[in-house]
Amino acid sequence: MKFPRVRDVLNKLKWATFDAAAFEPESSELDFAILTVADRVSGTKEISGSEIVRIGYREFDVRGADGTTTTIPHYKVTKIVSGDELIWKRPKEEPRER
Repeated sequence: MKFPRVRDVLNKLKWATFDAAAFEPESSELDFAILTVADRVSGTKEISGSEIVRIGYREFDVRGADGTTTTIPHYKVTKIVSGDELIWKRPKEEPRER
């Protein structure tokens, strides 16, 4: 079974819109998602889906509160959550046989 890629999950959330009238018409499910990103230096951090400005082939761009844009590779994402629902989680790697 092929595991879905981070890029595919982010694009699916980006283009899925809410039907509820309480939300703004331009909002998508990605706006309400939280991504957990692993970093060697700062450990793990959470990024709001509403901060994502571009989804690329191997990376995505995030605009911070100060207006700067940071590029984050897809392989650093460990999980994606929307509300209380776990949308995606990186699978555990199995040990390789030698």
